[in-house]
Amino acid sequence: MGADMKVNTEMIRSAATASTIGQTAVDMKVGGTRVSSTVSESTSILAQVERDRCKKIRALCDLAGCGDKFNTFVDAGFSVEETQAALKDLMGKRGSVLDAAPEPPADPNAKYRAEFAQHRHLLSVSEDQYIRSRRIDDGLEALQK
Repeated sequence: MGADMKVNTEMIRSAATASTIGQTAVDMKVGGTRVSSTVSESTSILAQVERDRCKKIRALCDLAGCGDKFNTFVDAGFSVEETQAALKDLMGKRGSVLDAAPEPPADPNAKYRAEFAQHRHLLSVSEDQYIRSRRIDDGLEALQK
């Protein structure tokens, strides 16, 4: 538990012995601020955090083409960041196809898009219309009749 999260263990012990878990209050101090919640709310929040962690780890494993490693990472308690680092190392050891993949082609209209974005407030045309006009001005496209 981090230094900025101090849990009043006596309150948790007394809460755990109460008759109705769903209605039991738990008082905690987080960063000097007292936080009250019910045990069921806390459990629900923790469950949601764990589901989110698992979803992110699943997505990372699928993107890396290592879906078979999902259970290994989750069972070992890896965080999302630790999973990213492990997958990066694993991909490096495999001689990743990503390293051999060619760079995606640069956007030939990037300079025109930047101009449009800079002067958008002055223009009364769409971005596509502006780009086409600028490409015609630069001789990259023919004016259609």
